[in-house]
Amino acid sequence: MGLTAAAPGHLLAARHEVAVAGDPAAAVCYYGSGISDALARGDQIRCPVLFHFGGEDPYIPLADAERVAAAAREQAGWECHIQSDGGHAFDNHDAPMFHRPEPAARAWQLTADFLARELQ
Repeated sequence: MGLTAAAPGHLLAARHEVAVAGDPAAAVCYYGSGISDALARGDQIRCPVLFHFGGEDPYIPLADAERVAAAAREQAGWECHIQSDGGHAFDNHDAPMFHRPEPAARAWQLTADFLARELQ
Protein backbone atom coordinates (compact mmCIF):
# COMPACT_ATOMS: atom_id res chain seq x y z
CA MET A 1 0.00 0.00 0.00
CA GLY A 2 1.20 3.52 -0.70
CA LEU A 3 1.18 6.59 1.44
CA THR A 4 -2.04 7.17 3.35
CA ALA A 5 -3.33 10.34 4.97
CA ALA A 6 -6.26 10.71 7.33
CA ALA A 7 -7.20 12.46 10.56
CA PRO A 8 -6.22 12.30 13.31
CA GLY A 9 -2.73 12.28 11.87
CA HIS A 10 -0.88 11.33 15.03
CA LEU A 11 -2.90 8.11 15.31
CA LEU A 12 -2.99 7.13 11.63
CA ALA A 13 -0.16 4.65 11.80
CA ALA A 14 -1.52 2.94 14.94
CA ARG A 15 -3.14 -0.23 13.61
CA HIS A 16 -6.59 0.05 15.09
CA GLU A 17 -6.98 3.68 13.99
CA VAL A 18 -6.39 3.08 10.29
CA ALA A 19 -9.60 3.48 8.33
CA VAL A 20 -8.30 1.74 5.20
CA ALA A 21 -7.56 -1.88 4.41
CA GLY A 22 -4.06 -2.78 5.55
CA ASP A 23 -1.31 -0.74 7.09
CA PRO A 24 0.14 2.43 5.54
CA ALA A 25 3.53 2.03 3.89
CA ALA A 26 4.84 5.13 5.70
CA ALA A 27 3.56 8.01 7.79
CA VAL A 28 4.76 11.60 8.12
CA CYS A 29 3.51 13.85 10.88
CA TYR A 30 4.19 17.56 11.11
CA TYR A 31 3.87 19.21 14.56
CA GLY A 32 1.45 16.65 15.92
CA SER A 33 0.03 17.63 19.26
CA GLY A 34 -0.78 14.71 21.52
CA ILE A 35 1.90 12.40 20.14
CA SER A 36 3.97 12.50 23.31
CA ASP A 37 0.90 11.39 25.25
CA ALA A 38 0.30 8.47 22.85
CA LEU A 39 3.82 7.01 22.82
CA ALA A 40 2.67 3.93 24.73
CA ARG A 41 0.74 2.99 21.58
CA GLY A 42 3.92 2.98 19.48
CA ASP A 43 3.97 -0.81 19.36
CA GLN A 44 0.81 -0.63 17.22
CA ILE A 45 2.68 1.18 14.45
CA ARG A 46 3.82 -1.17 11.71
CA CYS A 47 5.35 1.29 9.26
CA PRO A 48 8.22 3.78 9.18
CA VAL A 49 7.24 7.14 10.68
CA LEU A 50 8.77 10.59 10.39
CA PHE A 51 7.85 13.26 12.95
CA HIS A 52 8.55 16.99 12.59
CA PHE A 53 8.33 19.56 15.37
CA GLY A 54 9.24 23.20 15.78
CA GLY A 55 11.58 24.08 18.60
CA GLU A 56 9.77 27.42 19.07
CA ASP A 57 6.24 25.99 18.96
CA PRO A 58 4.08 27.82 21.53
CA TYR A 59 1.41 25.07 21.40
CA ILE A 60 3.58 21.95 21.73
CA PRO A 61 6.14 22.19 24.52
CA LEU A 62 9.71 21.44 23.47
CA ALA A 63 9.82 18.80 26.21
CA ASP A 64 7.00 16.92 24.44
CA ALA A 65 8.84 17.03 21.11
CA GLU A 66 12.00 15.83 22.84
CA ARG A 67 10.05 12.89 24.35
CA VAL A 68 8.97 11.90 20.83
CA ALA A 69 12.56 12.26 19.60
CA ALA A 70 13.80 10.02 22.43
CA ALA A 71 11.15 7.41 21.61
CA ALA A 72 12.08 7.59 17.92
CA ARG A 73 15.70 6.79 18.75
CA GLU A 74 14.46 3.55 20.36
CA GLN A 75 12.05 2.47 17.59
CA ALA A 76 13.27 0.92 14.35
CA GLY A 77 11.95 2.90 11.39
CA TRP A 78 11.06 6.04 13.36
CA GLU A 79 12.67 9.42 12.82
CA CYS A 80 12.03 12.69 14.60
CA HIS A 81 13.40 16.09 13.65
CA ILE A 82 12.99 19.24 15.68
CA GLN A 83 13.58 22.41 13.68
CA SER A 84 15.03 24.68 16.36
CA ASP A 85 13.80 27.82 14.56
CA GLY A 86 10.39 26.39 13.65
CA GLY A 87 7.20 27.44 15.34
CA HIS A 88 3.80 25.77 15.18
CA ALA A 89 2.62 25.21 11.60
CA PHE A 90 5.99 26.41 10.28
CA ASP A 91 5.30 24.68 6.94
CA ASN A 92 1.82 26.18 6.47
CA HIS A 93 2.26 28.30 3.35
CA ASP A 94 -1.32 29.59 3.64
CA ALA A 95 -0.80 31.14 7.07
CA PRO A 96 1.79 33.92 6.91
CA MET A 97 1.68 34.35 10.69
CA PHE A 98 3.00 30.78 11.10
CA HIS A 99 4.99 30.01 7.95
CA ARG A 100 8.76 30.00 8.33
CA PRO A 101 10.44 29.29 4.99
CA GLU A 102 13.84 28.07 6.22
CA PRO A 103 12.70 25.35 8.64
CA ALA A 104 9.91 24.45 6.21
CA ALA A 105 12.43 23.87 3.42
CA ARG A 106 14.66 21.75 5.65
CA ALA A 107 11.71 19.67 6.88
CA TRP A 108 10.41 19.19 3.35
CA GLN A 109 13.81 17.92 2.18
CA LEU A 110 13.88 15.48 5.10
CA THR A 111 10.35 14.39 4.19
CA ALA A 112 11.16 13.92 0.51
CA ASP A 113 14.28 11.89 1.39
CA PHE A 114 12.32 9.77 3.89
CA LEU A 115 9.52 9.02 1.43
CA ALA A 116 11.93 8.26 -1.41
CA ARG A 117 13.78 5.83 0.83
CA GLU A 118 10.72 4.19 2.40
CA LEU A 119 8.40 4.04 -0.62
CA GLN A 120 10.87 2.78 -3.21
